[in-house]
Amino acid sequence: MVGHGDGLGPGDKTYKLLKKVFTNSLAKWLFRWIHPDLGIGLAKAWSKNSRINHSTKDEQRFLGEDEWLWSYCKSLEESAPHDYYIFGHRHLPLQLPVGKQGTYFNLGEWVNQNTYLEFDGKEARLLEFTNTPFPAGKVYSSSSQGK
Repeated sequence: MVGHGDGLGPGDKTYKLLKKVFTNSLAKWLFRWIHPDLGIGLAKAWSKNSRINHSTKDEQRFLGEDEWLWSYCKSLEESAPHDYYIFGHRHLPLQLPVGKQGTYFNLGEWVNQNTYLEFDGKEARLLEFTNTPFPAGKVYSSSSQGK
């Protein structure tokens, strides 16, 4: 299973609220009436406040059993098992077991952590751009210190 991961599971409340605002027909109608120069300025300001530019230590720490995408994968595993669950929304590189044979991967991001997923047709591996295997269970904090 491959997906972005936004809005899945019991957490991610900020994203769920923002999605309601951005998909609201009145909000979209009002935005259409803004001059493009102002609209682009708003978009650029929003982009500067993105999670990748202003992440907090709380956003970049492993939440254990409270990892909401991992919880989502474990609940899905009970009814529709998969070998791999691959997401990226969390911006935290994770490789965790799901059930007896599944593995949950969160890709992290390539700006600070330099992580990506490689699938050779048989096995998926989370790697760093140095092309070294990402150790199973290793988690990066915001200061790139392994836990």
